[in-house]
Amino acid sequence: MAAYGFTKFSWHMAICLAVWIIIDRLSPEGRLYAGFMAAFLGSCYLLAGWLSYLKSTGTDVIARLKRKAPPQVPYFHRRDKAQKPQVWFWGNKHPFDDDLAETAQEHTSNIPPTTRHKLDAMAFALVGLLLMALSML
Repeated sequence: MAAYGFTKFSWHMAICLAVWIIIDRLSPEGRLYAGFMAAFLGSCYLLAGWLSYLKSTGTDVIARLKRKAPPQVPYFHRRDKAQKPQVWFWGNKHPFDDDLAETAQEHTSNIPPTTRHKLDAMAFALVGLLLMALSML
């Protein structure tokens, strides 16, 4: 789990430092615009860290803003879930997984979603604080 958090932190920090260096080298004012960009990116990462933390506690702000209905079971699977009288020669229906809210990343990762969101929150908050400190230079 620590490797996941460290790679998340290192990739995002490397991208932000590359943007900061490019703006520092190419802008006419140099450090002034680079400092503003670092402060802006730092505040964006602090917001992303806060949203990831809220998602780990069960409050998904982005989903609430979308006001989208949760995914439903497809129609052709609904009839399988309907209660039918069980007769000994029909056999029992095999239960199937109808949770459509899972993403492909959750299927491939062995880290639980709440832990992954907490690690994301810590990595984003650390990147945000370091970029805010970098903007002071």
